[in-house]
Amino acid sequence: MIGITYAMRPRLEKILKDIAKKDPTFKFNIFNSKFPQYDQIIIIGSGTRDQAHKRGLLLTKRYFPEEFNLQYWVKEVTHAQGQVEA
Repeated sequence: MIGITYAMRPRLEKILKDIAKKDPTFKFNIFNSKFPQYDQIIIIGSGTRDQAHKRGLLLTKRYFPEEFNLQYWVKEVTHAQGQVEA
């Protein structure tokens, strides 16, 4: 999961859609956040915990703009808890 503000969403969503076009296994969704410090949360589906860490690190350190200074965290959820579809 990656917490973002409303202002960040357009730029980040474009990056996520570009990645999803190149990698059919890359699925994401953006939800309104229940955490007060974030407006929205990006959820990225991953097959394993290791893959989730790799994707989070690549997104926050390589693909997303450095000035956003984003961090990620990994949480295991069942399909019913967090449905992720592009």
